[in-house]
Amino acid sequence: MMGYIAIYKKFLDCAFSRATTFRTSFFLIVIMDIFFYASVLGSVDFIFQHVSNIGSWNRAQFLFFLSFMLAVDNLHMAFLSENFWLFALDLRSGVLDYIFLRPVSSIFLCFFRSIRIASMLNTPIVIYFLIHFGSGAGLGVADFILLPFLLILSLFIVAEIEIIIATLMFWLIEGNGINFLRMQLQNVARWPDFVYGQWAKRFFTFLCPVLLIGTPSVRFLFRKTDYFPLLCQCFAVIFLYFIMTRFWSYGLRRYESASS
Repeated sequence: MMGYIAIYKKFLDCAFSRATTFRTSFFLIVIMDIFFYASVLGSVDFIFQHVSNIGSWNRAQFLFFLSFMLAVDNLHMAFLSENFWLFALDLRSGVLDYIFLRPVSSIFLCFFRSIRIASMLNTPIVIYFLIHFGSGAGLGVADFILLPFLLILSLFIVAEIEIIIATLMFWLIEGNGINFLRMQLQNVARWPDFVYGQWAKRFFTFLCPVLLIGTPSVRFLFRKTDYFPLLCQCFAVIFLYFIMTRFWSYGLRRYESASS
């Protein structure tokens, strides 16, 4: 474990070096994220100017859910997102040959090496949204203490689902389509499960469990007796990890170097 921590520290050093070198790109990413947060929250706030509730949630509850999903997205953009695009590029160029030769987990090297420092600057904004709308939704001190653990749990599910999807690149080679599929599934996850119809809800809960990313955690924070979905979320982390490692092993056996 200490070896992996030392490697990740080097990843962070490289990320800070890139961020201070390409300053224009750095600030454009910050501005882009801010506009994204404003569009997500603003569009739903506009809906609540015409209705008092969506499902069983009022304005503060729904905006807290969106803030929770934006916090997950913020962590995803900072620590994961760029790696999937790099993986597609490395697969085509043959760079993966050198990654697979190293005595470190190939999943770790492929999907955790690139860090976006610019997204970290927007973390205080997301935290403000969580506190502001969470307080309006009636969350207490204990709920806010529990919140970081629930965010990490949700991030685990995001990472596992997306790595499973990314393994399809071993067969398809061209990774842009797979990455755009990931982005579309992110849009599905940004809405609570009760806005979907029965069959769509079942599909995105059991077959492609993107609705387990945020809804179970937020429902538990609103009502502690509603803990069964949270247990399903915890089980999903374990089950998806098993599926992810198996898919990755199959993909490695299918991999043929771009130079061969």
